[in-house]
Amino acid sequence: MKKTASLLIFLSALMMILAEPGFAQAKNPRIAILEFTANNTTKAFEAMIRNKMEVALFQTKAFTIVERKQINIVLREQGLQMTMCSNTDCAVQVGKLVSAEYVAVGSIDRLNGYTITLKIISVKKGTVKFGHSEAAKNDNEVQYAVNAIAEIAAREMTGTEVVLNKEKRKDDQAARQYSGSGSGKSFFSFRQDKSKNINAGLVIVEPINSFAHRVKTGYGGGLRLEYRDAIVAGIGMEAVKFYSKTDKTGYLFDVPVFGTLGISMTFWDTISLVPTVSGGAVFSRSVNVGGFQLPVPLNYFNRGTKHAINATVRSGGSLEFHPGSTLKLFAGGYYCMILDNKKHRIKYDYVSLNAGVGAMF
Repeated sequence: MKKTASLLIFLSALMMILAEPGFAQAKNPRIAILEFTANNTTKAFEAMIRNKMEVALFQTKAFTIVERKQINIVLREQGLQMTMCSNTDCAVQVGKLVSAEYVAVGSIDRLNGYTITLKIISVKKGTVKFGHSEAAKNDNEVQYAVNAIAEIAAREMTGTEVVLNKEKRKDDQAARQYSGSGSGKSFFSFRQDKSKNINAGLVIVEPINSFAHRVKTGYGGGLRLEYRDAIVAGIGMEAVKFYSKTDKTGYLFDVPVFGTLGISMTFWDTISLVPTVSGGAVFSRSVNVGGFQLPVPLNYFNRGTKHAINATVRSGGSLEFHPGSTLKLFAGGYYCMILDNKKHRIKYDYVSLNAGVGAMF
């Protein structure tokens, strides 16, 4: 009887010890999420990331989230603002005031993409309990990075296994199978960053075939506007001047305007190969350069001056280097044909080489 009573007392004491907070891994701890800090990005973007993180942590069902309104009320009573509270001591103070077990602080850094960092601080101990960073190459990957951090936080803090990035996981598996790599950074991928691009550069045009007997190498400039998603689509314009080989006063001035379609293939996340095909029209003005006949003579120009508008087709590609999230450098080459609208044949052709800079936004 005494042994039974002693055993019951021992079991009761053991149950009380096991029930103590912190003995076992806590489930659904109460957590307050403060403002993030922003480096090289806007305050509005930082606020969006903070809100996404709050939603992602809630969706793990591993935490009890302190309402932002409650945090703001407490801070206002203390004469503080959430943006002023970024260090550990202040975070712990806020955590105590809102009766939270943990306080989350974070940052968003923009440099060649985005780096999102989350730190979870223990209010009781005043130390960092969890810390993790995820990278996002562009705006489209920000949500995946936030979800990944929330998944890891839930697993390490409470032992809760949850998958928020189901579609991303499938895409990653398919990408690894396609590229033959299980590592995080793939050698090759089709770039699908939704962005608008403006490119400006210098153009060098080398005449070929019979055209090379009439004019010298041409020089000029070009401008292209592009929209990129799964494909590259855009419009472009160039202005190129060729000087005659037979007449010192002769020249040909070409202004091609064209639409472009292509794809973007990316290597090592920083180098892209962009093959394209283009079609459009070219306005030509020739002065004392033989071989350029007008469909309809414009006799109010000087004698020996001719004008024409013909179709143009070109194919080729460019190699791009992306040193930053908004800047790119490019160099490319294209084979271009100017078509005779009347005789339905090639009027003249040349190779266009260009190089310049571009901005992505």
